[in-house]
Amino acid sequence: MADSALADTPFAGLGAAADVEVVTHNGTRLCRVSPRGADPRAWIAENVGHLRSALLDCGAVMIKQVPAEDDAQLGQIAELIGGQTLDYTERSTPRSKVTGKVYTSTHYPADQSIPQHNESAYSVNWPDNLFFYCALAAETGG
Repeated sequence: MADSALADTPFAGLGAAADVEVVTHNGTRLCRVSPRGADPRAWIAENVGHLRSALLDCGAVMIKQVPAEDDAQLGQIAELIGGQTLDYTERSTPRSKVTGKVYTSTHYPADQSIPQHNESAYSVNWPDNLFFYCALAAETGG
């Protein structure tokens, strides 16, 4: 565990086999977790309850260094942590289906920005959680 101050928090259970850090920026908290060991996906499965607690407490959890063998694994991890995933209906932005219920981010010109918004807030059924996967990190800018 990166910070002994986390010992009496919902994040304490995550630290046995992972590096855990809670980052605060402009009032927003993020729990950043890096599982140690040979099988990070097994660690996720063993720590679903702790991950859900951290998600409820912080609102966002970043699990780092979890390689995906194929695109479907993001969907499997999302269902493991968040429960049954929603169908992507009532679409308002151009996206491409990757596999199952996994889609690309919005296709949008790189020289333009998308204002902060509540994802699918206009929908009859909105997601409780959003899951993102970075297969190739940008060298600069992000």
